[in-house]
Amino acid sequence: MFKSILLPTDGSEYSRTAVEYGLVLAKHYKASVRALHVIDLKKLAGPLIHDISICLGVTPPPNFQETLQETSRQLGQAILEETGKLAADAGVECTTILRTGIVSDVLCKEAHTVDLVVLGQRGEFSEWGSRIFGSTFEATIRQINKPVFVAPRARTRIERVLAAYDGSRTANSVLKIAAEACAQEDLTMKVVVVDSDDSYGRELFEEVQSFLEPYKLKFEIERVGGAPGEAIVEAARKYDADVLAMGAYGHSRLRELIMGSTTEYVLRYAECPVLLYR
Repeated sequence: MFKSILLPTDGSEYSRTAVEYGLVLAKHYKASVRALHVIDLKKLAGPLIHDISICLGVTPPPNFQETLQETSRQLGQAILEETGKLAADAGVECTTILRTGIVSDVLCKEAHTVDLVVLGQRGEFSEWGSRIFGSTFEATIRQINKPVFVAPRARTRIERVLAAYDGSRTANSVLKIAAEACAQEDLTMKVVVVDSDDSYGRELFEEVQSFLEPYKLKFEIERVGGAPGEAIVEAARKYDADVLAMGAYGHSRLRELIMGSTTEYVLRYAECPVLLYR
């Protein structure tokens, strides 16, 4: 299913957890990983340095920008070397990539050449943040065209999988990924169908049941109502899910807008990793 995995890393606690999850997934799928560190062009830009110098009331030395760039390169190289060592210890083939550019743009470009992207839910300086995502994370999630595994701050074992299903193409695809993984590892799986329409909800329930039966795995299906995002997060909490799998969009453009807000809510408030399928 996944033969190549992209691991963007900035050395933060969240990205270190993402790397750990990425290596676990790589071993499971016998995949190679590509560790990526991006030197943020915005931090090296002249206007930013100019603004900082005005705030501090000092003039930076003539070679300050070059020094900052070299320091950033050395830091990025050190982060990639650490990631490469973790991969080697795990017995996973790893290629390291150091780039300079707009972080979200570089991530999306590199994602074209892999099957899966594993991202930390937040990045550096997250200890001073809240549940509000940074612009880089949001831009990446909205643009990227591959499945994304979003990792929280701490890693746990993957034993209980919850999938959210709305009958859409992406929900069907992620249901297949979850079912194959659960069948292979003998994991427990639960599917939540969120829909306020009673007849359509029954139709989706039967659809999921028919889809999963050939996999010969342990599963249960539950229909829940209410706001989709809140219902999915609450279901994951009650089930004590180790991974939540869901599609990013629904059936129509209007539903895409709804699922967009649903996706954002789930990514923000879910306490477990989220596998998001585009």
